[in-house]
Amino acid sequence: MTAGSGNPSDDELFESWVGDLMTIQTQVVEVHHHRELWTETVAAIRGQIANVPTGTPATWLNHYVRLYVDGQMMALRRVVRGGPTETTLGRLLVQLEQRPDIVSKDRFLEHARRLNSDPAALDGGRRQFESDWDDGTGHLDKRVVGKDRNDLFRQLKKVIDWADQTIAHIDFNGPPAAPTFVELDQAIDATGHVFQRYAQLLTGGIWYEVTPIAPANRTALFAKPLFVIP
Repeated sequence: MTAGSGNPSDDELFESWVGDLMTIQTQVVEVHHHRELWTETVAAIRGQIANVPTGTPATWLNHYVRLYVDGQMMALRRVVRGGPTETTLGRLLVQLEQRPDIVSKDRFLEHARRLNSDPAALDGGRRQFESDWDDGTGHLDKRVVGKDRNDLFRQLKKVIDWADQTIAHIDFNGPPAAPTFVELDQAIDATGHVFQRYAQLLTGGIWYEVTPIAPANRTALFAKPLFVIP
């Protein structure tokens, strides 16, 4: 804390951002993991359509699709948008935009040095900061953060509107235009990309994978039919 002020020091504020980043990482990875399993499962269900009698209702597929869509859209809303007391990617970007002076090239390289002290690696890190984030004075350019935040919210607007007005609430004006699966995928990708980009900035260059490696035996449960067909 700054002496006599009760406010966090620059170092404490920076470390709180790193902590928020780790919380956000869990949520971002979960969204990507759900997409991975959903894609695989739906492909398997659709692959069995030719093996069932004509006219068999798509009850399970429709049920699973609705669960996936509702869950993913609410998760993206939770990860990206929230109030001043909530840990979200959007709030983190706002804080960086408000205090770009805390994120300097020197601080970035200090963290990079902990990862790899090789001079060539540090030179690469220096060039990355200068090309991606530098405002020309060795500090974070708030205009870059603002553009990334605006682009992210523009990319997710349709998804968040649908989550607000159709899943979380029932808008008396009726639902907005429904996002397509392509738009949902693009929203997931955009969220993952922005997370990875700012994880690099705050950790000195760590590139976090957002899609986990699913266990090789994940389909073993389905080796035998789940239901007995009369």
